[in-house]
Amino acid sequence: ADHRESIRDHVNSSIKVLTYLKGEVDGGRLGAPQAQEQAKAILRNMREGQDGYLFILDKDVRMVMHADQPKLDGKDMTAITDADGNPLFKELLAAGLQPGGGVHTYRWVKPSTGKPAVKETYMAAFPAWGWVIGSGVYQEDLQAAYMQRVAIFVPVCLIAAAVLWFVMHSMSQSITTRLSKARD
Repeated sequence: ADHRESIRDHVNSSIKVLTYLKGEVDGGRLGAPQAQEQAKAILRNMREGQDGYLFILDKDVRMVMHADQPKLDGKDMTAITDADGNPLFKELLAAGLQPGGGVHTYRWVKPSTGKPAVKETYMAAFPAWGWVIGSGVYQEDLQAAYMQRVAIFVPVCLIAAAVLWFVMHSMSQSITTRLSKARD
């Protein structure tokens, strides 16, 4: 859940950057094209861990900016499919245009391994510029984080159970000894 919250935070932080830059345009301090170029440069560098990056689609399913694969910038993404051959970017755009944003699950090549892996991507719209921003997390990373928590939690619980048993056993022995002495 932490990684899922992290991608939402990542996208929501990018929306705040865009909102600030849009305010600069509205205040006459920046031109719209200059603000959008700054936005792309900032979002390109807003990474989340090893495989966490942002990308921006426009409403025509054109890649405005892809932090991990800049060669996609400016390309029409309507024909691009996920690792299973499903049309990907139309689905991502649809998720992002939902009120409050949305999540889409698919298989995509993981940058750190170069192999397809199941990924959940959160998308949210920035209507002022007609952009939809996304960031995703690979499920194997979620599973690794879960196993890491289990690896910490289980020994802690076992130690706590052992301490509790020792305390209860000691109390039981003490009570039994006192009762034996009281009978004598």
